[in-house]
This record gives sequence, C-alpha cells and structure tokens, in this order.
Amino acid sequence: MSRKRNISFPNNTNNILGILISALIGTVFTFLLTLILSYIISKTSVLPAYLKIYFSICVGLGSIVCGFISSKKCNYKGVISGVLSSIPNLILIFFIILIFSDGQLKLDILIIFFVSILSSSFGGIVGANTKRRK
Repeated sequence: MSRKRNISFPNNTNNILGILISALIGTVFTFLLTLILSYIISKTSVLPAYLKIYFSICVGLGSIVCGFISSKKCNYKGVISGVLSSIPNLILIFFIILIFSDGQLKLDILIIFFVSILSSSFGGIVGANTKRRK
C-alpha cells in the first residue's frame, strides 16, 4: 500500500505567496482600469488637470482589490495583510510609472503611494470581515 502525501507549504510561505499573488492581481487590475480610462478620455474632452486624479482613483481601486484578496489568502489581520500587500503592489506600480513617464518622477507619486496604502488597508479590512470563520 502506498500512501499519497499531500504537499503543503509552511504557513509563512502561503502568506508570502498570497501577498505576492494579490499584489500582482491588484497591479493588473490597476493597469486594466487605466487602459479603459485612457481610452474613454481619448474619446472625450477632459481637462488634463484631472488626469492625475483619475489615475489615483484607478490605483486606489486596484489597491482595494489587492488588499481584499490578500486578506482572504493570508492568515494575518486585515490591516496587516492590506499594508503588506501594498508594498509589492507599490513597487510594481512604481516601475510602471517609471517606464511610462520616461524616468521623470514627480511629487504626485507620493500621493499615489499614500492612496494605495490606505486603499489596501481598507480592502484588507473588508476582506477580513467577509472571511468565513472556522
């Protein structure tokens, strides 16, 4: 008789994988929202002054998704998993901004980072509150 072993990762590895996967999903969500919004803006006459606000909203919504998924996948509390998932999300968004801005970074990025951290924390809290308890 042969026994089948279930391969499982240690708890910390599952938490790290959950954070990285949620950050990737949040970044892709942000990127898709930005593409959709860019298409809509190109077809309308929107003032360029509002573009930073629109992009901040896209980053905020993507960060909410990131924090929500992270709190579902991890064993941490909602705020902690949200903040931890915002770090790789911010790194990915930073590199996307760096690529599309031709290396010119401005002070507005700090506002985007602040929005992302707050949104990820909020998403983590919402995700933790909707998690099924055993």
